[in-house]
Amino acid sequence: MSGSNANIGDCFQSVEVNLKVAIQPVYSAKPIDAVKDQLNNLLFKYSESIGGVPLSFSELSFAKGKEYARIMSDQFWLHVDVSTKLVVFKPTVGQRIQGKVNKVRQTQSTRQSAIKF
Repeated sequence: MSGSNANIGDCFQSVEVNLKVAIQPVYSAKPIDAVKDQLNNLLFKYSESIGGVPLSFSELSFAKGKEYARIMSDQFWLHVDVSTKLVVFKPTVGQRIQGKVNKVRQTQSTRQSAIKF
């Protein structure tokens, strides 16, 4: 397999994103907590729109000029616009990443590995 060798740091990018988030009315007293819950559900899963795997988020805020939630048509969800910075694992095609497996454990449904870079 050909490809360029790279530092693991080359695979991580800080990306600022603007997202539209729908939250349940039960969270209207603390909407930022609902947004954090939804962002936590995005972590460690490949996102085609982001082009990589989000690992963490920071600097979460409601979008400037759009600090209020909206109710769209007959939907009962509260719609908010947020901005945040994501750390994204985003290696390039053909990039070789070298690591060492330091722990392997058997679970009921799958085999998990921890890789140390």
